[in-house]
Amino acid sequence: MAANDREAKIATEEDFANFESECKGTDEWKEAYTDKARNIVIWTKKTKLSPINMMRLRTEFPDIEPELLYDVLHDHIYRKAWDDSMVAGYIVQQLDPTNEVGYYSAKSPGPVANRDFCNQRTWRGRPDEGKWMIFNHSVKHPDCGEVKGFVRAISVFSGYLVERREGGGTVFTYITCTDPCGWIPSFVVNSLMTSFAPKVIDKLISASASYADWKKDHYPDWKPWLDEENVMTWPEGYEEPRP
Repeated sequence: MAANDREAKIATEEDFANFESECKGTDEWKEAYTDKARNIVIWTKKTKLSPINMMRLRTEFPDIEPELLYDVLHDHIYRKAWDDSMVAGYIVQQLDPTNEVGYYSAKSPGPVANRDFCNQRTWRGRPDEGKWMIFNHSVKHPDCGEVKGFVRAISVFSGYLVERREGGGTVFTYITCTDPCGWIPSFVVNSLMTSFAPKVIDKLISASASYADWKKDHYPDWKPWLDEENVMTWPEGYEEPRP
């Protein structure tokens, strides 16, 4: 089945185990970039699912607690404040308390057409084990069709593993295999990914530093991602923007 032909379905224990295995495993991963000053390491790996390589980045945030970073990665309302690449984003369908189908569109650099995605996102927080996971892949959905002016890109496999760091702070692992589709050759995408990924780190550091102050004035008690027993509802008085 093609990566963009998958139907949305509830994630299984095997899905979580496979994601964590890719985050921590060594099989077929090749080191591609190291920044010792910033404690960043990037690996790449070929996959049968796409001509685009999988990319894995790992770093540490000594001054950012994992609970805070997990909130930043989850807060749909806050994302509009820190993600300057974002054009639009909304939930298409909440499958259950920890699985949703969502639409996301993003600006592309220069003359390249903007991209959009229809992804299923899944998450799990295990504070007692010191780890939190969020991962996604593209799916087909009748209420998430292609949008004029955007090229529909494919998330083959992407996600974040947030772990409690010994001594305080966070160990952060980011995996992505994203096919922008369109006319961009796969070898160009593969070469650009290792330079793009560290920029994600800079954005997350900045977003984490600003989150507490922002949250005080924006639905401070709204954190539905922490409740894995009930389907998310928006805070009272908030309307999710849709095109």
